[in-house]
Amino acid sequence: MFSQLVLAGPAASIADLAWMTGSWAITLGSDTLEENWIAPTGSSIAAMVRMSSNDGTGKCEVIAIEKNRLAGNEHSTAGELVLSRFHRRHKNWS
Repeated sequence: MFSQLVLAGPAASIADLAWMTGSWAITLGSDTLEENWIAPTGSSIAAMVRMSSNDGTGKCEVIAIEKNRLAGNEHSTAGELVLSRFHRRHKNWS
């Protein structure tokens, strides 16, 4: 007979992601990848991500990490990642 052991850490919150706040950039070949995270507020944290080169902006992403209350359970600590991506000239990129 097998037993299942489940270990749980302390409940996490959106405020725990405050360390992500700020602007970050890295060079990838001839491209530059930038992330700009704004401080968490309420139940979300958000960012704008841009990939650019000498030819202009190639891709943009808008990211939000939000607390998600499941099926009316107000005690849920689940989170949800919302991501929108766009090509140059703001065409949706799936």
